[in-house]
Amino acid sequence: MGVIMGDYNDANVIFRPNEASDAGVASPEWKVGGVIDFGDMVYTWRINELAIAMAYSMVSSWATADNERHCVDAAACVLRGFAATYRVGPTELALLRILTACRLACSYTMGMYVWVLGGWISTGHGLVGIGRV
Repeated sequence: MGVIMGDYNDANVIFRPNEASDAGVASPEWKVGGVIDFGDMVYTWRINELAIAMAYSMVSSWATADNERHCVDAAACVLRGFAATYRVGPTELALLRILTACRLACSYTMGMYVWVLGGWISTGHGLVGIGRV
């Protein structure tokens, strides 16, 4: 149990240039500089943070590009990164698939609800629901 962000997705991550890449060291050009949007923070099982991040990764622009398998690859990358810093136990692993599916179902349901009420508008930084939500 612990406090989770509850909305870890690519739109809420701020990247910055990686100084090590400038020094000739083999490393990614960009690294995480910060995270924003803490409005969904809650005290719950930590595995929920992973399930939420995996669900968002599965619908990211990279995951939905060229290949239908990219969504699974994206989720696997998130799982590997998370497991590198946090031990994911056998019970958590057993629940991960259903928790991720639940988050996808919630996101889809709320997205359709907002669409029915008024649709989406493009802000230049993604889509925002409009209506009476």
